[in-house]
Amino acid sequence: MTNWTEQEIEAHANELPSYVPPLPGISEISQDPRLFDEQPAAGRYGAKAKAAIVSGTAAAMVAAMVAFLGMGERPANHNAVTVEYNAKIARIGDGPWCDMGVSVAAIHSGNIDAVCGGLGRGFAFTPAHAADFKHRGLWDYGADDLQPGDVVFFSWSRGKSIDDIEHVGIVEHVYADGSFTTIECNIGDKCRREHRDATYVVGRGRPPYAGADDVAMVVSLGVG
Repeated sequence: MTNWTEQEIEAHANELPSYVPPLPGISEISQDPRLFDEQPAAGRYGAKAKAAIVSGTAAAMVAAMVAFLGMGERPANHNAVTVEYNAKIARIGDGPWCDMGVSVAAIHSGNIDAVCGGLGRGFAFTPAHAADFKHRGLWDYGADDLQPGDVVFFSWSRGKSIDDIEHVGIVEHVYADGSFTTIECNIGDKCRREHRDATYVVGRGRPPYAGADDVAMVVSLGVG
């Protein structure tokens, strides 16, 4: 089912997906922010970089996800993200936290309306989040024309339906060859930076962030 009603989206929003073993991207990118020194400002979000950001922008969303880099689980599926999600969005307990991470980052960056559709809303079940983007007219299938701040959804079985979605991340940078860098929670039981291509992409949601050129407002100050 890809044409979910608003009631169905709300009913499924906080379901915990069954565990799906994550597959690797086309290659993993190191957390070392110096690897991005040759990239334009829109792609320079090293884990140790400081940034000047504006709340409610794509830049703020990416920076909030960068702040999670390296976060793990202890015990399984339990960390600061799941605790905050349960406290501020829905008391669903511990579980796969890729979309919980996106939802909590949206809170931290002033983007909860743009990313999740309203104050107090959030998602743990990735198909429901994608269906909400589609319901709001903010969805496109495939990986064409990705931009930093896009919410990109994956299917490890290479399915192309919203119901096939199993994972989600935030686009950090897009390269000339069409590949892209993401920040993803709950990948290998951590939050990691990944280098992806379109192989596993079902589609993306494009939140209505404030302003058109906000990502360029992030100013990397290097490693410090």
